[in-house]
Amino acid sequence: MDFLYRAPGPIMEAQARLRELAKHDAALLPLIADGVFSRQTLEAVRAYQRARGLPVTGQLDLATWNRLMHGEQLPIGSLEGV
Repeated sequence: MDFLYRAPGPIMEAQARLRELAKHDAALLPLIADGVFSRQTLEAVRAYQRARGLPVTGQLDLATWNRLMHGEQLPIGSLEGV
């Protein structure tokens, strides 16, 4: 999903999701949701992929996106204020 690298909306969504997951999973890295695919975002995506047994590419590919956005349960109320 190469378009995710260029589109701030999906990047910010992924960053917000990673940030919330990191609050409940020490294997993940804290992250600021700013819509920029920075080095920090790259490392957070790699940590997520590693922790979830996905291929560690650092890319928001289809498998990573689907698992991140549709395959994770967050505690109730954890996305308030995003």
